[in-house]
This record gives sequence, structure tokens and C-alpha cells, in this order.
Amino acid sequence: MIQRSLAALALSLSLSAVALAEPPKVTAVDPAHITAGEALAIQGESLDKKNVVEVYLTDGKTDTKLVVTGQTTAAIKATTPANTPVGRLRVMFLTGGANPQYLEQPVMVVVETASERDERLRQEKEAQIPPPETPAAPAPAPSGS
Repeated sequence: MIQRSLAALALSLSLSAVALAEPPKVTAVDPAHITAGEALAIQGESLDKKNVVEVYLTDGKTDTKLVVTGQTTAAIKATTPANTPVGRLRVMFLTGGANPQYLEQPVMVVVETASERDERLRQEKEAQIPPPETPAAPAPAPSGS
């Protein structure tokens, strides 16, 4: 009888621990702008394989599965496939465990075409270059007294 009670208590505690586990959470992505086929680094919490089974980019209609190339509790490295749609997309996970679910994250990634990327980079570079200096006016000649 005591063994059964202890077994029930142990099961109850283990189920409570599972229920209290933190869901995966994204804190940052790098880079924030990518083109299809490029690598993406996702930083966050509880991102290990036990908690995150698959990684997607989604616009709410189309979900694009990423190819995970590395995964730890604090980071996931993934590559976007060539068919990734252009636009502002959210990171989404398929969670692990007994009740897997899709979990959208409040983090956006902008997927752009190569020409859009080139134009954005050109504009960013231009914004960083200070305008040419205007030559100073010549100093007035000393007056003869």
C-alpha cells in the first residue's frame, strides 16, 4: 500500500514538473533581414530538441519549415529553404512532449529578394556616409589702421 502511494506521489510530482516546464521563447533573431537559402540564428529560452521539434516561418497562411542545423537550450541555427516566401514572417515552433502544438513567437523576420536586399544595403550605406563638408568661408582680411 505504501509503495503504491509513493508511486502515485512520484507520478504526480513528475506530471507537475512537466506542466510547469517553460514553453520555448524567442528573444532575438539574427539577421532580421534574410533572403531565401540563408542561415538564421534564433536566440531564446527552452529551445532544445525536447521542447522544439520543428521550426517554421509563417505569415499566418503559409508555413515554411526551416532546416535546423544546430540546436541548444539557448539557440537554434537554421537555413531557410529556396521556396521561402518574401515578406514579414513570424517564427513558429512545433513543440515536443505529449501534447505537441504550434507556437507562434512575437518575433518577425523579413525575407526579401536579392535585389531588395541590395537596395536596402545601398540605402543603409548612404545613410551612414556624412555629406561632404562645405568649405569654410575665407577669413576677412585684417583691416589696416
